[in-house]
Amino acid sequence: MLYERLLQGENNVRFVGNLVNKPTFYISKNGKKIVRFTLERAIGASKTRVPCVMYGGNAELLHKIAQPGAVIEIAGELGSITGELVIVGGYFAAKDERSKRAYAALINGCTTAP
Repeated sequence: MLYERLLQGENNVRFVGNLVNKPTFYISKNGKKIVRFTLERAIGASKTRVPCVMYGGNAELLHKIAQPGAVIEIAGELGSITGELVIVGGYFAAKDERSKRAYAALINGCTTAP
């Protein structure tokens, strides 16, 4: 349902920011892979923190490669989980060089990230 709405352009959000802390990965009772994290973007003296949630294979991949301070782009939709306004992500992209190398290493089957 989420991906269908993303493809139709409904409630589509794209946000680029620095990862505040190591993403928290867990598996729900029904076996769904979930990662929660916060992105921060500074514009001048103003800082905006956005809580994010991602599901599935991308969630596990983000947890494996992302370190605090990494620049991440997430696309998804605004949603509410347990009363908290979050971006529920359909995909993410690494924007800093270290994260890009770690992503490439995992995609190419390496077991250790550079």
